Amino acid sequence: MMAIFMFTALTVVHVRNDLSSAIDYKHKKIEFMLSYQSDQLERSLRSRFRALLSDYYLREAMASKDRERIRLYFNEKYGALVAEYHTEIIIHIHDENGSSFMRMHAPGHLNYSGYPRPMLEEVADKKEPRFGFDLGCYGLHYRYAEPVYYMGVFVGIAEVGIGVDYLLSLMKNTLDLEMGLFIPADKAENLCFEPRAESLDGERLINVSNDDFVTIFNKADFSKGVLTEINEDGKFYRVHMDHFLKGYNGQKIASLVTFQDITNEKMAITHYLRLAVIMAVIFICLTILMMKNSFMRIISDLEKKYKESKSRENYLGDIIANSLNEIFIYDIDTLRFVEVNRGACKNLGYSHEEILQMTTLDIKPQMTFQSFRKQILPVIEGEKETVMFETVHRRKDGTLYPVEIHIQKTFVEGREVIMAVVLDITQRKDAENRLKALNEALEKKVDQETERRLFSEKIMMEQKKFIDMGQMINAVAHQWRQPLNALGLYVQDMRETHFSQGLDDSYVNQIEKDCMHIINHMSDTIDDFRRFFAPDKSSAPFEIIRSVLETIRLVSAQLMASSIDYRIICRCGDDSYFSENSVESPGCLSRKTLVRGYEGEFKQVMLNIIHNARDAIIERRQSEAEGFQGFIEFDLDACGDNIVLSIKDNGGGIPENVIQKVFDPYFTTKEEGKGTGIGLYMSKNIVEQHMKGYLTAESKDGCAVFRLVLRSAAVKDDG
Repeated sequence: MMAIFMFTALTVVHVRNDLSSAIDYKHKKIEFMLSYQSDQLERSLRSRFRALLSDYYLREAMASKDRERIRLYFNEKYGALVAEYHTEIIIHIHDENGSSFMRMHAPGHLNYSGYPRPMLEEVADKKEPRFGFDLGCYGLHYRYAEPVYYMGVFVGIAEVGIGVDYLLSLMKNTLDLEMGLFIPADKAENLCFEPRAESLDGERLINVSNDDFVTIFNKADFSKGVLTEINEDGKFYRVHMDHFLKGYNGQKIASLVTFQDITNEKMAITHYLRLAVIMAVIFICLTILMMKNSFMRIISDLEKKYKESKSRENYLGDIIANSLNEIFIYDIDTLRFVEVNRGACKNLGYSHEEILQMTTLDIKPQMTFQSFRKQILPVIEGEKETVMFETVHRRKDGTLYPVEIHIQKTFVEGREVIMAVVLDITQRKDAENRLKALNEALEKKVDQETERRLFSEKIMMEQKKFIDMGQMINAVAHQWRQPLNALGLYVQDMRETHFSQGLDDSYVNQIEKDCMHIINHMSDTIDDFRRFFAPDKSSAPFEIIRSVLETIRLVSAQLMASSIDYRIICRCGDDSYFSENSVESPGCLSRKTLVRGYEGEFKQVMLNIIHNARDAIIERRQSEAEGFQGFIEFDLDACGDNIVLSIKDNGGGIPENVIQKVFDPYFTTKEEGKGTGIGLYMSKNIVEQHMKGYLTAESKDGCAVFRLVLRSAAVKDDG
């Protein structure tokens, strides 16, 4: 009985769905046709009208506001437009402000009145075409308005309008539907003609295609939605009012109302209902007669499915039995084998009967009962569905091979057992061992290369120290040459004074004072030289400004001899210091210029950069005119958590193709024998590895700038 009622209900639902689908399809087709025909109309009007407006004669007439010439021009064209569209055509000319200038809706039929419309005002303002439906006094038209230019000057607006009847007739012929236009009350009050239907709220129905439409529409109730059904004289109609005609700005102007005769569909539903009742009665009778056969058929199907299930089990059993992987089934308590497959017998070398007399521990020499039980306990207690572990199996001939075992619990003939699927992983283990050996060899090779590199860097450091020592000895020689000359002059002057006028106490005291000043200066040079090469036992805080001044003092004589000025700028937040060609220590030494590291190594970095700057300036002076004055600027900024030391020289900067390589080992741009190419490389290692800072190079406005960024030791000490 339930099946009969379901069949009846499905039949009715099917018919209703077919009806709804047909109506929905036509509904979508209306929407598509409305959009498609509107687009086609806009493109057609635009193409035709632009062709008319391209005429120089017309644009000149509009510029001169000559109505007669405009009338004569459009009299020739109007007939062709009407013949093409088979409906009323309105041509409207407006001045540059959007105000009506003249209007033509038949050959020779002119008037000069009009009313302002927002669409025209927007065309006049934007100087761009606008198109869309527009509701005027005499009905709804589709209008296209185009700005007109004469000699590059905007002279007015030309507008063409076509009655909406044209669009509705195209849709009616295509869709075979009756239709009309519904005008809302706020827009209907501007109509100058009597509508076909009018509601109590002021809405109006115009452009209807059938007189019956008016009667049906007046009875329609749209209070519950845009779709309603009407019963008129035994006929059924479905009325839609959810398609809209929009103006130039997308505003809804009117609604397209359609109605469809669905009497045949309603009759079809009634017919199918009657047919379904008759079929239900027939099915009740047949069901009683076929009950016995149905029960017999069900029993037969169940027997067939049972046989198929057993056949499938046998099929799967054959696959498992013939698998080359080892598959074991053993008792969950005694671990004695219950069943094994052919792959297990072949891999172990035992016969099937021999294996069934053994336990799983007999082939696992590395496991005891307790250790194996511990491995499979999560499966036995239901904590996991499966476990996996690795061990070794022993064959009958005593050979061992590695295996990966997957354990799970299952049932065989109602008995709880353990099933183990075993994979021989000999090849995988061999590959892992080879990979391990390769990794060990690679690690050993890396360690050897690292040790060799560190040894090479140590040799490079020692070589660099010897080079720096030679440069420093040369600098000391420059520093001492002038004081020694001064001492020689003092000795000669003392001898001449002694023979000429004798030596008095004041003269001797002055000579002694001057000589001691010179000797102390030479002693300071020796101290600077000694401190420069004194080995640093450990990293310690030091005043970076003091180290900069001591390094410059060692080479100041060489710089002055090479006509190179040097400037020192120091800012620490509390005070600032500036000196030019002077290495006197500022009286404002502050803990804010403290950095941590090896002071001797830092001085080496300074010396490398200074010597490179000096060589670059000398090379530039040789290539330019005499009188070029070189300079090296040391700018120290200790205002933040980091101390930034910028060393700038005007030696010509660093070429773009070189600047990425200046810190590479053994890279030099100097002639062979004049540079080793390890100075800047070692400098970068000292700053970044030993002092945990940064050393960068850049070229700007013909100057090379090396910038050292170091962490202020005062920040940590103060904290």
